[in-house]
Amino acid sequence: MSAVAFAEAVRELPCPHEGTSLLKRFWPKVDVRNEDDCWLWKAAVNDAGYGVIGRGGRGSGLIRAHHVSWELHNRMPVPHGLVVRHMCEDRYARGDITCRKCVNWNHLRLGTFAENSEDCRRAGRASTPPVFRGAENHLSKFSDQLIKEAQQMLRAGARRRDVMARLGISKTHVGRIARGEHAR
Repeated sequence: MSAVAFAEAVRELPCPHEGTSLLKRFWPKVDVRNEDDCWLWKAAVNDAGYGVIGRGGRGSGLIRAHHVSWELHNRMPVPHGLVVRHMCEDRYARGDITCRKCVNWNHLRLGTFAENSEDCRRAGRASTPPVFRGAENHLSKFSDQLIKEAQQMLRAGARRRDVMARLGISKTHVGRIARGEHAR
């Protein structure tokens, strides 16, 4: 049976969450295409761009649509400690989060949080903060000029204690400057 035929047949199967009401609400919100295409979620998305659907009943919370799809296909809840990974991110431009709306279970795999984070990084969707070095770092104690001056003194043969005294910096920091750890 093809995935599309299965999707049509599964509309009436019980759901691990809330009986048939979730199932009846789920499928009309999915753009089911052929087996290899992404089946995009057409309804509500959360701030991160993942499709979401209510569990059923007021105040019962939301569940990510791709989790529901995985659970419907596998007829069991997502095991504790695992996440549902999207394996279709390579179909989209680097940084595009459209794959987060995909609910095609052929594109979903279980994995660890670390594996999912690596997937995000590889697809250009990770939010890695920029690294600021030297004077650009608001926590930096030294200006670029002070570091250059210390490096020049050390290259000219000055003793570390003389650099410490002249520039008013600690032995530890003079050592770091000498090793190039502050010069980045």
